[in-house]
Amino acid sequence: MEDNSKACVLIVEDDDGWQKTLKHLLKPLDVRLEIAPDLSKGLKIAEKHPFGSKEPIRLVVLDMRFPSSADDKVDEKNGLNFLNIDNLYDFLDRSTPVIVFTAFEDYDDCVSAIKGGAHYYLPKTDPKGVKNNSQRLLDMCRKLLFPEPENARRTEVDETGSPNQEWFDEHHLEVREKYPGKYVIFLPKRIPALGDEPSASSEEIDGVRILASDSYKKLRSYVLRHPPVRAIMPIIVCIEGEPS
Repeated sequence: MEDNSKACVLIVEDDDGWQKTLKHLLKPLDVRLEIAPDLSKGLKIAEKHPFGSKEPIRLVVLDMRFPSSADDKVDEKNGLNFLNIDNLYDFLDRSTPVIVFTAFEDYDDCVSAIKGGAHYYLPKTDPKGVKNNSQRLLDMCRKLLFPEPENARRTEVDETGSPNQEWFDEHHLEVREKYPGKYVIFLPKRIPALGDEPSASSEEIDGVRILASDSYKKLRSYVLRHPPVRAIMPIIVCIEGEPS
């Protein structure tokens, strides 16, 4: 018999291996998992567990590239399509956290996902495939499902260093124009310049400090060398184009 008192988490993920990984990863949270391999199934599950019901969806973990239905090919924009379904919020409360957990780290997708209502955009691995971000996903899920009072505060950037929706609305085009082909990280202004930024340019825009570099390796090394930066482990994204 199912325990309806458990928090319900919707996972939209088409890869069998990642489905198994996420089941195992989230087991310590003692939540009820609903797994959808395609867009159609994900919407049916959301409709089955609407906001205000006894078993509402409390959290969504969303891949970016998956089929529309069981008979369709993978669509690279279906994560965004899910977020932009006209009647999605007939079922989900608008405050329901959505974590985009994707194998494809793309700045434009990150902007579109955050503007579409996602709370976080987290690559499954870093761009070099060196490190799996499963532990970071688990930490995010734990804090979102079982928040402490301080976790509810909304700031210019979240714990991963990603600017919030309002910041992206105003500044994402400016970032694209200034840093084409660069790797960038976003930092809260409370983290000071540390004197050895591996950066072709570094500036603050409306409460968010941006470091940009041609080299992913140098930027990653900078993050790991400095405890204040390492503590938030900011996501490194590439702003269109392929850096040298």
